[in-house]
Amino acid sequence: MKNIIDWHRDYSLRVVEYFKDKFNISDYGILWITFIKGVVYVLILQWIF
Repeated sequence: MKNIIDWHRDYSLRVVEYFKDKFNISDYGILWITFIKGVVYVLILQWIF
């Protein structure tokens, strides 16, 4: 189980750093994007169910 957690942590950090560098987004910007994405998912799920 620890291997899976370590893999996910490393993979997530690499992906976040890639997008931060590619689109020149700060950590704060990434947090806002993630928040808005979560709101959109919840609204879609409420609309479906």
